[in-house]
Amino acid sequence: MLHDLPLHALTALYLLIAAVTAVALDATDRLVLTVYLWLWMRAAALCLVMYLLVVEVTISAIGRSRRPLTAAVIRMWGRIGFRALPALALLINMAVFYGAFTSLKNMLPLFALDWQDKQIADFSRWLHFGYTPWRLLHLVLGQPAVTRFVEFLYVPVWLGLLIGLPILLGLRRDLAQLRVRYILTMFLCFALLGNAVAALGMSGGPAFYGQITGDHARYGELIDYLAFSSGRPFSAWDIQQYLWACFQAGKPQLGSGISAFPSLHVAMATLFVELCRILGDGGGQAAR
Repeated sequence: MLHDLPLHALTALYLLIAAVTAVALDATDRLVLTVYLWLWMRAAALCLVMYLLVVEVTISAIGRSRRPLTAAVIRMWGRIGFRALPALALLINMAVFYGAFTSLKNMLPLFALDWQDKQIADFSRWLHFGYTPWRLLHLVLGQPAVTRFVEFLYVPVWLGLLIGLPILLGLRRDLAQLRVRYILTMFLCFALLGNAVAALGMSGGPAFYGQITGDHARYGELIDYLAFSSGRPFSAWDIQQYLWACFQAGKPQLGSGISAFPSLHVAMATLFVELCRILGDGGGQAAR
């Protein structure tokens, strides 16, 4: 529990910043600190069940245990040990942290100086030698099957790793230092990139470029293409409609808030890879 104190302290400070900001902007209705709590608990339970069935039961089956499920549960509990309650506290901590993040993200339009979509889009085109990046990628990604695969990676896989990896670290007693380093980095990415930098480069990205700038032609073809997956699980187009509806209503919900730059999906994917590299190299020893 002592190893996790910096994480709890950071979340407490972050909650204070969110509360003070809400009061200063007269936006206390945008404080949704517990909006992720139930989702995080269900996701954590699902991650543990999947780990039990995929890893521990397989080990029992390979060992030809007469009661593979019972043996798997006993072995998993032995791995968790005294980390159960501290891990639960850390899980609640993370859920509340992301509630504070969503609260602040939904407050950004109230104090951001201006939307920077046109400037960012122009710079992106200059950076890619006069080409609009999505048109280059569309040659490969612009196939419905490929797009659906990317949508699957973008939502359930990314979200599963975002929740599952901290749970794995939270339950491992031998990864205490690595746990603090990883979750602290994750928290700072959300707070600094997702709030502070996002406020400076306030943007809706291609998804909302038309609504924000009035220029629906620049990314219109891309948005029209994405509509093919409407009504299907993890549809990017449906998520965009949901986000814009929340934005217009001014009511924070799960995952709501419009801020396209910088991309936390990219930042977290990079962090996932780095953590897996360390674990692959023997994370327990590397963390000490």
